[in-house]
Amino acid sequence: PPRSTLSSSSAASDVYKRQLNNPSVSEVVVVEIEPKVVEWCRMYFGRFNGNALDDVRTHVVIDDMARYAAKCDRAFDAILLDMDNGPHQPILPRNSELYSDSGLRRWRSLLRSGGVLSVWAAKPDAAFVTSLEELFERVFTYDVNTSVSLQTEYPDMVYCAMKHGSHE
Repeated sequence: PPRSTLSSSSAASDVYKRQLNNPSVSEVVVVEIEPKVVEWCRMYFGRFNGNALDDVRTHVVIDDMARYAAKCDRAFDAILLDMDNGPHQPILPRNSELYSDSGLRRWRSLLRSGGVLSVWAAKPDAAFVTSLEELFERVFTYDVNTSVSLQTEYPDMVYCAMKHGSHE
């Protein structure tokens, strides 16, 4: 089980609550570019996510995820990216780099042995899967049918890529 995770925002989500409910999790680092989102999540969603952003194991970093990843000097057991519509449609043009081969190599370098990179996307992307398969030892794809994706021609996707090895 993961001990430390790095997550892009989605701070209103109960993903943090679920991570923190796992007793093996000692740290959740949440990177959010917009301070107002953190304020809003604390104010309006804290009661729904167990006040996860205020848990002593949660560290909120106000920064751009690409900038944070470039200067980060430590490793994580899991990295969760849910900040764009996926590799095919980044919200900010500069986020394309996060899903490129060099970006994926950077994410891989930030994972401990046995660590997992998880990327949410609004539609399937075969080229991205190929890139993951070239850099990671195991890759899994999951169709995630949400109320929104059921109204589109594509399912939402979650891509999980595992770095070889056992936990250190």
